[in-house]
Amino acid sequence: MANDASTRRTFVDVRVSADDALSNRLGVAIEEAFRRSPDFEVVSKAEKNTLGVTIPTNVDWDRTGERSKVRSKIEFSSDDTNKILRIITVACWEDGLSKCADRVVKDAKGVSNKVR
Repeated sequence: MANDASTRRTFVDVRVSADDALSNRLGVAIEEAFRRSPDFEVVSKAEKNTLGVTIPTNVDWDRTGERSKVRSKIEFSSDDTNKILRIITVACWEDGLSKCADRVVKDAKGVSNKVR
């Protein structure tokens, strides 16, 4: 008997509460990483059993030579209860935002069972 993989996928709603371009670029990278994951389905509007993933403030960054190191807080929440389930901090180079995004997806797997 085959399992329908879509029934095991967790809905995810990625939000950026910041107003700067770098925070928005990180938000786009996070959303793209979730779209690539077989464990999640990105939704544009919160549905029942949706994991909220939020960049709550502008990212921090430090210039090192020619590169910028980016740090951001990420909040995981249940859209059903608005309860924050976990907060993490990610860090990566500005030219490697996908590394931060991949870390967000990895950590989201650990809390996704709390919204199903």
